[in-house]
Amino acid sequence: MKRRSKVLITMLTAFLIIGTAFSLSACKSKESGQGGSSETKQGTKEGSEGKNEEGKGDESKGDKVDISGTTIRFSIGAILDENGQKVWDEILNDYHEKSGVTVELEQFDNSSYRTWITTQHAANSAPDVMEVNYSWGWDDYTKGYLIDFNEHLSDANPYFDNKTLEETMSPILMQQAVNPNNKSLPGIPSKVLGVKVMYNKTLFEKAGIDKLPTTVDEFFEACEKLKAVGVVPFGFANAKVNDAHMNWWLHNFISQMDQELRDKMDLDGNGFVTKNELVAATDNNLIDFTASPFKDSITLLKEFSQYWNSDFNSTDVSGIMDLWLSEKVAMMTIGSFQAYQLEGIGDLGFEYGLMPLPIVTENQYPSPTGKSLNNGGKLVDTYVVKANKDAKKQAAALDFVQFMLSPEPLQKLMDGFMIIPPVQDMPMSDNLKGWLTTETEDVLHANYFGYATSKEFTDFQVLSSQVYLMGDMDMEEYTEGLNKEWSAMSENAKVENGWSKENEYGMKAE
Repeated sequence: MKRRSKVLITMLTAFLIIGTAFSLSACKSKESGQGGSSETKQGTKEGSEGKNEEGKGDESKGDKVDISGTTIRFSIGAILDENGQKVWDEILNDYHEKSGVTVELEQFDNSSYRTWITTQHAANSAPDVMEVNYSWGWDDYTKGYLIDFNEHLSDANPYFDNKTLEETMSPILMQQAVNPNNKSLPGIPSKVLGVKVMYNKTLFEKAGIDKLPTTVDEFFEACEKLKAVGVVPFGFANAKVNDAHMNWWLHNFISQMDQELRDKMDLDGNGFVTKNELVAATDNNLIDFTASPFKDSITLLKEFSQYWNSDFNSTDVSGIMDLWLSEKVAMMTIGSFQAYQLEGIGDLGFEYGLMPLPIVTENQYPSPTGKSLNNGGKLVDTYVVKANKDAKKQAAALDFVQFMLSPEPLQKLMDGFMIIPPVQDMPMSDNLKGWLTTETEDVLHANYFGYATSKEFTDFQVLSSQVYLMGDMDMEEYTEGLNKEWSAMSENAKVENGWSKENEYGMKAE
C-alpha cells in the first residue's frame, strides 16, 4: 500500500481554508484583517460612513452614479491560504478593470467574525459589503445597519446580460433569504456548500467492504470490518468548535428524528424553523435535550464515537486530514470548500470517493425521515450591503454584489473553492456534482447547534461534549447542562430582539 510523504501532507494542511458559520476552521482567531495584492488590503480601517436613522442609505436610485475611482471594503469570514488569495486577487482585479472600483478585502477567522462585525456596526465603521450568515443579516437589518435588497431585485445586472436578480437567482435560496418576520431581504445568497463523507477505497477493499453503506446499521457494520483489519474507521475532529464535526453529525442524526417536532415549531409554515421560532418553541416547552428526539441523537453519536480516532478531543481538522492522507483513518467528514484542494495535488497513492452521511432507520428511532443530511445543502451565507449616506460608495457596493453574482467570478469561485453557485441554470463543474444534495438527502431545517442560532450555546455544547464523550460526564448531567444553556440563550434572544408571546416572537404585524 502506498503512503503519502510528509511533503504532501504539509501541502494539503497548508491549503486548508476556513469556511463560514457551518465551516471548518484550522486557524487561530484573528482580530484584524489580512489582505493580499494591490487590490486587497491588510488591517481594519476606521470608516466615516455610518447608518442613517431609517437604516437606509442613498441606494442610488434615479440618475446613475459614476463609481469609477471609488474604494470600498469587503469582508469575509475566512483566512485565505496562498492559492485562495490568488483566486480572490484575480476576481478583484478583474472587477477593478471592469468598473474602476478598488475593493479592499478584509479576512477574519470565522470564530471571531460575528463579534467583529457587531463592533464595527456599533462604531459606524463596518465594511461596505460583507459576506455573512443570513441570520446575522436579518439581525443587523432590524438594527438599521443594512439595506433591503427587495428594492433592487429588478435592477439590471450589467455583468450578467442585464438580467435582474429575480431572473438569475435560485428561487429556493431567495425564499430562504427572506426574513419571515418582516419580509425584508437584507442579503443576497452568495454560495451553497456540500458536506459529505470521504472514504479511502483501498482501505475499504482491504476490509472486504464491497458496497457503500447507506444506513446507520450498514455504516457501523463497515466500521467494525475496518477495525477488524487494524484500521481506525473514522477521523473525527473535536478540538475546537469550528472543527464543526460534532455539530454536523448531531444535526445529521437529529434532523432525521425531529420531523414531528419541527411541524410544531414551524409557525409560518415555510418548512424551516428560524431562531424566533426556536425561542417560541422553548417557551412552549417543546425543546428538551433530556428527552426524545434529542436524547436519541446524542445516544447514537456516543455509539458512533467508538469508531473515531482516540485523540478526537485534541485533533483539529488539519490533523484529521493528515491522518486520512497517511491512511491511518479510512473516512472523514469534509466540506467541498476543503476537498477542492485534493484536485491539485495529483496522485494520493490510493483511490477515494464520496458518500452521504448515513440514514437513520427504525432500528434507531421509531419514525425517521428516511433521508440523511447534507449539512451544506441550504442557504448559509449572503452578501449584505451597509446602509451608506455616501452615494458613490453605496452604488459601488451594489455594483460589486451584482458582479459577484455574475458568471465569470462565480466560475472562478466554483473552480477555485468548489463552491456551488446560487444562480439558476449555470453549468456545474464535474468535480462539484458529487457534492450536490441527492434524493436520499435533505437540507437542515432546524439549526440547533450552530453559530447562526447562538455562538454561546454552540461553544458550550461542543466543549461539554468533550467531557461527555470521554466518559467523565453522564448523559443526565450533559443534557441538563444543555437545557440550562439553551434556556439562557432563549431568554437573551427575547431581550435582544424584543420577542414575546404578545408580538408572536416578532411575527405579528405592528
